[in-house]
Amino acid sequence: VKVAHTTSSYNHNDFEAPLNDPDASFIFWDDMENGGGQWSAESPWDLTDNAWHSYSHAWETDIAGSQSDLTTIGLDVPADFDITLRFRTCYSMQSAGDAGHLQASIDGSEWTSLDSYTGSTPHWTTEFLDLSQFQGTSGLQLRFKAASESGVLWYIDDVALVSGTAKQYTYLPLILK
Repeated sequence: VKVAHTTSSYNHNDFEAPLNDPDASFIFWDDMENGGGQWSAESPWDLTDNAWHSYSHAWETDIAGSQSDLTTIGLDVPADFDITLRFRTCYSMQSAGDAGHLQASIDGSEWTSLDSYTGSTPHWTTEFLDLSQFQGTSGLQLRFKAASESGVLWYIDDVALVSGTAKQYTYLPLILK
């Protein structure tokens, strides 16, 4: 390369829509560095410093033959904006009977399944879910439910619920000659 250019440093969220949207606002954000005050955690969910995506803490559950829930505080979701949930996760589910479930509730008793996680991830992944069906909801709770027959190891980090305008992002390669 005859010409090289170094850019300034970037934060790990700078290229992820909707977090980089200047019109977006955070309804909920937790990088797990300030304790568990925004969560209700059943044992064995615990804040750990053994594994994490950013900084030095993440939620972890390591269970066999039982269920365990990690639930957010109640959240007030504004109307008229797109709502996106973004979180980092990695997991190892030992058998076909082991799974992680992401659920939502507006009353704390009836839960809607949003997504399920089975198998294993080789590294941390970033999950994005459109939660626009909850626009204008008061008291929305999100729950990570670990259900195990033989063994579940699951980590959750950097959870964000973002409200923003509807935009489409297209990334195009730039080829310099």
